[in-house]
Amino acid sequence: MAYALRLCYVSNLTAFFMGCPALASRATACFGGCDAPEQFSSYYARTRGWRSPHQGHPIWSQWFPMGTQGEAAQHWTNKQRRHLVGLVAAIENAYRSPFIAKWQGFAVDLQSVQCAFPQAVYIRVRRDFLQTAQSVLRGRYQLLGSPHKTFTRLPQGHDQLFSDNYIEHVAGYVLSMEEKMDRDAAMIGKERFFELTYDQFCRAPGNHVDRIREWYKKMTGAPLEKRNPTPHEFTPSSTPKVSEEEYTRLGEAIAAMVERKAYQVRPVGSSSSREEDNS
Repeated sequence: MAYALRLCYVSNLTAFFMGCPALASRATACFGGCDAPEQFSSYYARTRGWRSPHQGHPIWSQWFPMGTQGEAAQHWTNKQRRHLVGLVAAIENAYRSPFIAKWQGFAVDLQSVQCAFPQAVYIRVRRDFLQTAQSVLRGRYQLLGSPHKTFTRLPQGHDQLFSDNYIEHVAGYVLSMEEKMDRDAAMIGKERFFELTYDQFCRAPGNHVDRIREWYKKMTGAPLEKRNPTPHEFTPSSTPKVSEEEYTRLGEAIAAMVERKAYQVRPVGSSSSREEDNS
């Protein structure tokens, strides 16, 4: 998205100056600070290059601290809320383009995001539960050195997340995130969500970028300017990322939770809001 369309975001350089991101954005705007390079790989949201998008964790955590998942906005003062809104507005003004962000911390508290930005719209890319789960589990090994530690923010209200069994913990996390985002989308308004699957996007990214542009203009009245041509396709990542035993156990845990309705989730590929396959 950042490569194909003229958008602004928190870049790696902006995040480095976490104490003054608005100033950093103004200083780098004239040097193409949000001209994302033509490289699409990342390592658990980490990208290469000073102009590449950064998830912005050190910045957003000021308003979404750990322990406030699902209710961060309830702890904001009016001044704090204005500061958050003003920061995004300053970045947009510096680049004269719409702001886009991707941070896992937002996903567990979309209602607080909506509280600060009532005109926000959302792009939700759904993926096979098992593929997501094995990626999360590998991340625990590679980033934290233990499958029992988590590097993601956990939704509140799900007892399964406190299981001592790390396989169940990961499976429960993936399904609870799906349930949480469905519930938030219903409260915010499903029309504000553009939904597609990871495999759909990989098969025809250009088609889906065009659909997103059409949807965005319909929702906001403003066009999204194209910046670069979109690659014809991407190769979906589906290679094993954990041991064969763990992969099997993750699949069994997810299937069991879905069957007993531990979480109310839709199968990936089922229709909701703006999901269709025109590729």
